[in-house]
Amino acid sequence: MKQLPHWESVDMKLDPTPDATLGLARASHSVLVWMDHMIVYGGYWFLGGNDTKAGNGSVSLMSSPQLLRYHLRHQTWEGLVSDEVIEPEPRYGHTSVVYNDTMYVFGGTKVLSEEMTNELWALDLTTMTWALIETNNSSTAFLPIPVRSHTAHVVGSKMVVMLGMTSLEDSTVSLVQEFDFITETWSLPVQRGSESARMGHSSVYSTKTGLIYVYVAKSGHSSKRHFRFYLHSVVLIGDLLLAYGGCGDTSPTCFQSTLHVYNIVCGQWMNDTLVKYPGLPGSARRYGHSSVLDSSNSSVLVFGGFNGLILGDMFKLVIGNCDMFKSVQDCGNGSVFCGWSASKNQCISTIEASVDTSYNCRRDECIGHQSCGGCEALPNCTWSVEASVCMHTATKTMAKDCTAAAIPACPDYTTCLSCFSHGCDWSGTKCVPRNVSSPLVPRCTAEACAARTCQSCVSSSCLWCPSLQKCLSNYPLTFPYGQCLGWAKSCPATCASYQTCSKCTADSRCGWCSDSSNTGLGTCSEGGFYSSSSCPSNSWYFDQCPLCQCNGYSSCYTDSSTCIQCQNRTTGNQCQYCQDTYYGDPANGQNTCTSCNCNLYNPTCDNRTGSCDCMDTGVAGNKCTQCAAGHGGDAFNFCYDVLSVGYIYTFETDSKTKLTQTYYVVAAEGEVLNFQFEVTDNPLKNDIILQLFLGRASQKFYLLYPVSYYTIHQTGSYSISLPNDTSSSSHNDSLLYTFARPSITNTANFSLLRSLASSSDYTESLWNGDVKLVVYISGLSSGCVYKISVDNQSYWVLLYFFASFTGCFAVLLMIFIAGWYVRRRIAIRAFMRQQYVELQRRVSRPFARVKLEIDKTSQLSAPQMASYAAVEILRDGRAGILTVFVKLPGNQSTNKPNPGRTGICLGSTLVKLNPSKREKRAKQQRTSHSHVTTNF
Repeated sequence: MKQLPHWESVDMKLDPTPDATLGLARASHSVLVWMDHMIVYGGYWFLGGNDTKAGNGSVSLMSSPQLLRYHLRHQTWEGLVSDEVIEPEPRYGHTSVVYNDTMYVFGGTKVLSEEMTNELWALDLTTMTWALIETNNSSTAFLPIPVRSHTAHVVGSKMVVMLGMTSLEDSTVSLVQEFDFITETWSLPVQRGSESARMGHSSVYSTKTGLIYVYVAKSGHSSKRHFRFYLHSVVLIGDLLLAYGGCGDTSPTCFQSTLHVYNIVCGQWMNDTLVKYPGLPGSARRYGHSSVLDSSNSSVLVFGGFNGLILGDMFKLVIGNCDMFKSVQDCGNGSVFCGWSASKNQCISTIEASVDTSYNCRRDECIGHQSCGGCEALPNCTWSVEASVCMHTATKTMAKDCTAAAIPACPDYTTCLSCFSHGCDWSGTKCVPRNVSSPLVPRCTAEACAARTCQSCVSSSCLWCPSLQKCLSNYPLTFPYGQCLGWAKSCPATCASYQTCSKCTADSRCGWCSDSSNTGLGTCSEGGFYSSSSCPSNSWYFDQCPLCQCNGYSSCYTDSSTCIQCQNRTTGNQCQYCQDTYYGDPANGQNTCTSCNCNLYNPTCDNRTGSCDCMDTGVAGNKCTQCAAGHGGDAFNFCYDVLSVGYIYTFETDSKTKLTQTYYVVAAEGEVLNFQFEVTDNPLKNDIILQLFLGRASQKFYLLYPVSYYTIHQTGSYSISLPNDTSSSSHNDSLLYTFARPSITNTANFSLLRSLASSSDYTESLWNGDVKLVVYISGLSSGCVYKISVDNQSYWVLLYFFASFTGCFAVLLMIFIAGWYVRRRIAIRAFMRQQYVELQRRVSRPFARVKLEIDKTSQLSAPQMASYAAVEILRDGRAGILTVFVKLPGNQSTNKPNPGRTGICLGSTLVKLNPSKREKRAKQQRTSHSHVTTNF
């Protein structure tokens, strides 16, 4: 026998039918233990494809019993079916408690209508009879708030309903409701302290501490983990709270199989919150399940739930034995369900430890409690009001009164229900203090996301569920089991508006009712998976379509979806499109294919909408009946772009354009009009047609006089000059044409008009501003680049211009050369003048005669300092030019220079003078000048 905690699967012993497994699968059900039995009631489930059909096409909820009983000792199941006519509708997310052999079922969501309820039903477990507990509808009575995914506990003679999700505010609430079993009345107790709104939580009631512990899957002392699970389960074993599974909205996998253990007396999470034991089944991940303690208090049973499938299995956590641990250290480290008893000197289970005062908690037991009530429930902890923390104490004699804790002011509550639950009144938009003399009777109305129609729902920024016709604010919380087959932010179309089977079955509300022709005809209507009230079952298609889908225009080959031959101007593999040059929606035999009408600008159009792709440049509109912005003309004749004289225009056709044509109009002003057309790039290398006409703007160019016709092969250019010829003889009646817009496939076509106009229409001056040049270009392909230039200058004018320009240029050049010559002469004269000035300055320099004695001896008796011959002090007085005589080497014997050589020379240098030396040199200079004469 295993001694340590571990998981085990439980064999399902079914009674009485062998297929009762289908009846066990459920989620968000209620469970309680009574008389050695586990009573399971209600829950959400859906059956597979082989299950029984109901008359309305949906799965019958009565094919599985609402009430199940599991014998804890015999480990057998049985379904309990009441013979009573009055019984609760199937529901999930409700709660059930037992009081005096009676099971009370409150709240939840009805499965068929998905409506939350505040009904309270009582089932006598001895007679198996149901009774609906009527509520007092008087104005002074408190009506219970409809909630689901809440919890409920029996405390004394009252049922305490904790938190949950309500339809009144379409959100979770921080609301506690009470039901008195004796008076059968409801009340809303005034709450103290602060709490957060939530649903899908779990809670347990401890008779030892007198507290209800609400588990919201957030770790107590560890800041490294913050679990955010919901729809989990909890069970109380002695002083230990065990929480299992749930949906983790912040984890990669929604379905959880984690076990968290919390000691309610110590206020501590055991083994760092998360506990793992061997033997856990592979399908253990789930939420919406239930957990109970078996009759022997030796194991925890986990039943049902959801992991993508509605589950009906059961497995259990075996607590194990503690007597195998013989020391204090082994006991503390061996299992969270064991503790050392000093009085018994042995390791005992937590169930025994809960009544054995010698089982002491750790010194940090107070850290885990964040409220006054939970702190004061511990024997060695006290609540510090000033610091709002739970502290350890060794001298505690009695618990503090926590009812005096600070209560937030009424304006701090922002919802109607939270306002009333804290003893305040709701004014409609805000929470205000309540008159003590008035009864506490909350009357809260539904919020925006409780709308009944799609339009009012989406207009309130809520989500609309078409399959259930419900408004919601949060899909995962409202439909945790995928009851809604899809949600939308806009109102969907009705089923009857779908004309094809594929679109019909794509809407989760709709199905296709096929006719007997086997050509794809049918109607779309609302219905379920199996049938619709308006369609025979053998013609109903909910999640697929008939094989042949030819929209009534053709039949198919045997056992094939290929249409034989589409009729009535339709085409496509299902005859779902109109042929070229036709448009419409032929779906489901509507036969709406009509001819395209593009005002002769395109023979084809969009085969669904009839919208035209106007091939002419400048033509716009769905039917090509308008000229585009910036273009003139009439689309029923032609649209054109106006070109100005004296410019060069470069055009490039659109990359999406096929062969097209375009028109330009140029005002004919001046004596001559020169026109030049050049194609610089032609990707398709096709021929481009250029035609020129003259026409009157006053006649909207309905009459055109042909001037020239030219074909440009691939690339090239063309130019023409139109003279101002106003003589009537130049206009022949045979050349007068009325313009008929050519088709896209043919070259321009002009029909002769003799009866409506004559050459006399053009006898007056062509350049009076009314007659203009019309340029017609056809055959332009995608990416074609061309240039158009127009000017009204004759060649003589150009010649005159160039002659004038050349003459002016020559005159300016001569002026420039003359100016350059004069400037050069002035510069030479200035240079010569500067040289003359310098010579004058040199002549005016001071001079004197100096006697120089040359020693005749070859050697001097002693070294002598060389003296200078003259010093010329500069203007600033800080420097001067020093001049000395230098004797050159010569014949030493004769002391004369060598033949052909000089014996002496002058040398000068620039020297720096200080003030004292300058004065001395000036004095010597004056003296030498007075005794020296100058000879030339």
